[in-house]
Amino acid sequence: MKRAWYKRNPDLYAAEMSAVRRRFPDVRIDESLGCIVLEGAFPVRMESGSTLRHYRLRIVFPPNYPDWIPDSFMLETSVAPIAERHIEKNGRCCLCLPHEIPKGIRFDTYVDRLLTPWLVGQAFYDEHDRWPWPARDHNKKGILQGFAELLGITDFDVVERYARLLVRKNPAKGHEPCPCGRGKKLRDCHSDLYNRCREALPGRAMGIYREYFF
Repeated sequence: MKRAWYKRNPDLYAAEMSAVRRRFPDVRIDESLGCIVLEGAFPVRMESGSTLRHYRLRIVFPPNYPDWIPDSFMLETSVAPIAERHIEKNGRCCLCLPHEIPKGIRFDTYVDRLLTPWLVGQAFYDEHDRWPWPARDHNKKGILQGFAELLGITDFDVVERYARLLVRKNPAKGHEPCPCGRGKKLRDCHSDLYNRCREALPGRAMGIYREYFF
């Protein structure tokens, strides 16, 4: 079995845990089943630097970190796990679509680009009963909206044909029909778009998306 990231790379572990303690000194750090787990009250900090409130979270670093981001779970019993709050039924926090995860993300980037905006959104929801920014839909519809942005296409029937071709295990062949629907072979039509988008999709993201398209 492949060793966990923090045992393979103790320097990375030391640097990341230093970042954790610097930013969240009161959060507990544990090792559990080959993962590093943070648990405690995470502050909602405003641009001024002031703390608005705290939310209790559990953050689990995966064994292959930093190739994939930590999973975050809401522990506040007063916060409903609903799609409108970008929280799954099991409490998992939905911070972004899988293909939007920055490659080789480090903890500081994870906090600044993903966790902090999500926490600010939670505080705003508690105050105003709505999410503060325009947001995609959820589940398959939200994934298709993300693919539409990636592809630069607004016709969702076309987007879904591209999505099915992009996320399947075996890459598309040049003689296959182009998903655009013009009746041409892929190699004679939108092969550049297909190849560019396929390269932009991490393997784990494609595995997640296959559950929605196959």
